[in-house]
Amino acid sequence: MMGRGLLAAALVALLTACNPAPAVVSPSPSPSPTIAVVASPSASATPTAEPGLWRIEGYVVNEAGQPLQDVCVVVGPNGCRQFSPHTDAKGHWFLDVAVGQATFDFHFVTPGYVTQDWHVTPVGPMQYNLVLEKE
Repeated sequence: MMGRGLLAAALVALLTACNPAPAVVSPSPSPSPTIAVVASPSASATPTAEPGLWRIEGYVVNEAGQPLQDVCVVVGPNGCRQFSPHTDAKGHWFLDVAVGQATFDFHFVTPGYVTQDWHVTPVGPMQYNLVLEKE
């Protein structure tokens, strides 16, 4: 089984080869003002376990501010998979990616809630928090 760091590095290499976009943060437009993005090399994201990786993380809550557990954080177009990141009991999720230029499409999916999409090219560790609305 491939380690999380190696898997992330392979994903970044694949995405970089397919889309060598400049390093900019460009979250998708969202009607919700409750989404917060923190993006900078000095962001307060949790340190990664391995050097050479940036941690992208955040929290997902419902409209009442309660954490949502088991929200699938889909990376790319292939839907939720067995090894896709999921939120924990506190609504926290994270993904470690190799340092470099790669653009990611995140989709936050859980039954009964409107899926939220986020298109981003990280420039350092990032935190992305959002509120999912009921369908």
